[in-house]
Amino acid sequence: MAFRLDHIVIGVHDLAAAAADFTRAGFQVTPGGEHSSGNTHNALVTFADGAYLELIAFMDHQIDPTHKWGARLAAGEGFLDFALLGGDLEGEADRLARAGVVTGGVRPLGRLRPDGERIEWLLLSPDTSTHPLPFLIDDLTPRERRVPGGAATEHPLGLTGIAGVTLLVPDLMTTAAKFTALLGIPGHDIASSIASIDDAQRFDLDPQWIELAQPRPDAQNLLDVLAERGPAPYEITLTGTGDRADRAMLPLASTHQARTWVAKVD
Repeated sequence: MAFRLDHIVIGVHDLAAAAADFTRAGFQVTPGGEHSSGNTHNALVTFADGAYLELIAFMDHQIDPTHKWGARLAAGEGFLDFALLGGDLEGEADRLARAGVVTGGVRPLGRLRPDGERIEWLLLSPDTSTHPLPFLIDDLTPRERRVPGGAATEHPLGLTGIAGVTLLVPDLMTTAAKFTALLGIPGHDIASSIASIDDAQRFDLDPQWIELAQPRPDAQNLLDVLAERGPAPYEITLTGTGDRADRAMLPLASTHQARTWVAKVD
């Protein structure tokens, strides 16, 4: 099936403080609510293209070391993961198993919104211990209840959507093979905009993209990021129409260390 970016996960220590910082930076932030696990809550930055940023924090600032994202958030704020919108996740789990991609099976999750409405979805998470594969999500309740539109997508910064996500990987060829198995499409070689990257591939999701970038052996700063945070999203590119939308990176302090570029669209 054809996938598209659903959302990018940004881990923060204090959700209220992060939401305030994103708001001051020119984002429209919508309270999300508390997850059914009881140990995390979130806020959303939704875009007109249907994708969104999820700001997520552990309740009471207490990081759960057993949580999938616990160790990564303990290493510092920033990108934790990303999701693709999918369907028939049971079928996808079978297909991925035949392709040699290990998953934890399909499981139901949910969230209680601040207005008291409960929303639910299914989740399929590939093994990310060695490769930064995204998880797949499929809504049980209508998606618009999980991803608010309308005024929630109108950002003072002039943002309209997510163009793509770039991931640092230790081994481009083996990781690209996993992404090909997951997405069902091949990647193509590109020249990365990141310094100290010689080898990169892009997977086109139409109109979004996923880019894999392997640091050079002498790129110690990027290798340090891999060592500290493991395979994970490194930066994203948003689309926008405002004055700031000219391939500029937003201040890391305002995005809680999530490297965020804005590229202008006509």
